[in-house]
Amino acid sequence: MSFFKKNKYFLVCCILVAGLVLLSVYEPRSRIPTPEFPTITTSGGRTYDLAKYPHISNEIIGLYNYFREVLFSQGVDSFDNIEPSLAGLPVTFGPGADTGLRYVLSFLAYAMSEMIATTPGYRDPQYYQNTSDWVIQKMESPRVMEYWNVSGQMAYDGKSFYQYTIDHYPGVPLGDYYGLNYTNIMYRGHWVLMQALYQYLFNDPKYNFTLTQQCDMLFDEMTNNSHPTHTTPGVTCEPVQLFTQCNSIQSLAFKIYDEALNTSPSNYYSAAARFLEWSLENMTADGLFVNGINVTKFVAGNPNHVHDYDSGYTNAWTIAFINAYNQSIAQTLYDKYKPVYVKNHTYPGIIGEFEFVLEDAYAAPYSTDIMEFAWSIVANGFGIMCAKEMGDTKSLNNIMNWIESLFPPKWKSNTFYYPTPLFEGLQFVANAILYWGMQQDWVTLGNFTQRRAPSFWNNQTYIVDVSDIENIFINQAYYDETKTAFLLTCSAAVPGTIHLTNAENGTVYSAQTSGFTPQYNVENITISIEDPGSYNFVIEF
Repeated sequence: MSFFKKNKYFLVCCILVAGLVLLSVYEPRSRIPTPEFPTITTSGGRTYDLAKYPHISNEIIGLYNYFREVLFSQGVDSFDNIEPSLAGLPVTFGPGADTGLRYVLSFLAYAMSEMIATTPGYRDPQYYQNTSDWVIQKMESPRVMEYWNVSGQMAYDGKSFYQYTIDHYPGVPLGDYYGLNYTNIMYRGHWVLMQALYQYLFNDPKYNFTLTQQCDMLFDEMTNNSHPTHTTPGVTCEPVQLFTQCNSIQSLAFKIYDEALNTSPSNYYSAAARFLEWSLENMTADGLFVNGINVTKFVAGNPNHVHDYDSGYTNAWTIAFINAYNQSIAQTLYDKYKPVYVKNHTYPGIIGEFEFVLEDAYAAPYSTDIMEFAWSIVANGFGIMCAKEMGDTKSLNNIMNWIESLFPPKWKSNTFYYPTPLFEGLQFVANAILYWGMQQDWVTLGNFTQRRAPSFWNNQTYIVDVSDIENIFINQAYYDETKTAFLLTCSAAVPGTIHLTNAENGTVYSAQTSGFTPQYNVENITISIEDPGSYNFVIEF
């Protein structure tokens, strides 16, 4: 049997998309100069191989600029070109469901956070911080949270998730619900993790009150047997479904808070560890996670409590986040997940070696179920994320390989993105997934569980201002504490300035001999870029 007969999802994908490639204008060249990362030797004889320090490509920065352009083109309560749609109609997750804006925004925030953490010395608030804050503000929009009051109308006796929760769990407080209280980990978990990452990245307590409040509430719901909604060590959603993937989100937030943010001892993560142990015993089959369970049936001892037997996306998502707080368990799961869901193939001459992630590993070979196909595409998105977080670069590249062959990327001014011809309503979410996969090196979610020393904020040199954040790309901004030196690589399409602070007694060295001028002013250094080009600097102290 041929490869395509065995892999119906990939075949359908090729048929749908291959012809559309002709509609996409491939523009591999950018007006932004391509960065290089040479070795610089200072007058004191120290050498700095810039390629061995954290850095990001122009393509990653260009894609970030694409997101910024879309996000800031509208008000906080508008979601044009963000909300998933097909032919102008919203794409929903099922009857009575919604378009999942909370997922689009939250996973974009996680990928953005990894990019920001890769260039920790770039702290111009206009570029990174304001964008991250704007994503959280949009996450808090009633437009995103309103699904809780309307979803489930066909699944729960015509009742919204909110009303069903009130009826099902006597004692749940009434009031302005909006999905912030109980049985809604599918929003609250993401909301709390986004706030934790924001505080970690920018040392800004803006969201500390709601972050701590939600951690308290979630911990109580997971550990307090007398809590009105407590049925298992996890938190439900939809509102009586329990998912390992959803609970992996607040679990990471707990770990970040305990290890990297708290100012007094806290032990939120103990609830996450307890749930992880419980879920491995109660929510797995053949060593892998099932998609979810109905807790009402589970508590009643109903043997048919499982919600969908197996799921490639569920395992990919869950493993990626577990790896941030329990690498040993994540690796064990990953070693079981790959042989079941990730299929390796070679198609010479067009795609070469590639991998495709299945959603249902046991589906009938000739199934034409459109939802099965759609969820397999979702599984590939999370497969990218999982391979990246697990450090499986080969698998990551192989999954990206077939996607990039179908959706060639293009540059438009200072933005880089993957066009999705005829599927423009899916372009934003598709690019958010690929954006995560492009960031193969340096930072994973586990990095956010490592507390930053006070010296990081108080003493290290950093970039406080870039005169043209849209056209001067900062590819590298990293302080080497062992050598007390700041490393900077930039790609400038226009002349401009880069202003650094905490740079007293610093001396600027460069791989270039012209096109720039350093200016020293007490604890500040300004580097004036006079000619477009790629520049590398070491500021040694």
